Amino acid sequence: MNVRALATPRLHPTKSIRRRPLIVGLAVAAVLASAGAAQALRQFTYTYTLIDYPGAPITFAFGLNGSGTQIVGNYVDQGFERHAFLLSDGVFSTIDFPGGSDNSANNISNDGQIVGQYFDSAGHYHGFLLAGGAYTTIDPPGAVDSFANGINDQGQIVGDYVDAAGVDRGFVLSHGTFTTIQPPAGGDSFASAINERGQIVGSYFDTDGVAHGYLLSAGVFTTIDVPGANHTLLYGINNRGDVVGRYVSDPNPNKASAQHAFLYSAGSFLTVDPPGWTGRAIAADINDHGQISGLFRDANGRHGFLATPNP
Repeated sequence: MNVRALATPRLHPTKSIRRRPLIVGLAVAAVLASAGAAQALRQFTYTYTLIDYPGAPITFAFGLNGSGTQIVGNYVDQGFERHAFLLSDGVFSTIDFPGGSDNSANNISNDGQIVGQYFDSAGHYHGFLLAGGAYTTIDPPGAVDSFANGINDQGQIVGDYVDAAGVDRGFVLSHGTFTTIQPPAGGDSFASAINERGQIVGSYFDTDGVAHGYLLSAGVFTTIDVPGANHTLLYGINNRGDVVGRYVSDPNPNKASAQHAFLYSAGSFLTVDPPGWTGRAIAADINDHGQISGLFRDANGRHGFLATPNP
């Protein structure tokens, strides 16, 4: 997941750690992005479950499967080393790339294929695919650094890469062929997620350095921005076309206290910050049941979360 100021992890079967997660359920209302970012049109309620890797001071949850029983992300250990994790049926496993460091697991398909990135000894990032216990490096041609951010059940992978000129570009890998994704209005950009209909969401930065979300559907780009927000970034899309991401209510996109998680569904933008939020929230993925995975900060630290809609 392209939130490199926030996260990165590691994958290694021999370092697998299986422990029970810390989970706390809270039912709260999620209201439409307000306070100048949008006007309330409707209201949903969610039960929030905290996702904290045992003993880790920081945990980020990114991708989830269709049933919400498997979630991937990364955590930071006591030595401030990032590791990738899989949370499956309540059990954590560390899944660090062999020989890599500063890794992240970013997304998971319904058949358990995982994509992410790792950092090599030469000082570069590489995307990876973990499938059937085997790791494959994912590097588009001409990439100096690469990141695999999303995967669907057809095995199509999206992500981004930095070229020799230092430009960040999105890509899709489909049936062995890499295709660059370049929104017409942007400079640096990345692709975050792809659903079973082949719809892709991501973000681009305009010439003023403002972040905008985009949807690429049937070859057509559509900009999606939270009304009134200074920056909008998109990270997940389900098969119904519901989109999740982050909006920032300050010109500085890295100002923690201005970062909010949101859902865009049926034409409405809704803030979905977990209870106790004090900043730096991201809604990272959404499945067809409307469950949302992500991360946020509260008074006790930084956590992953799973938000499940209440009946």
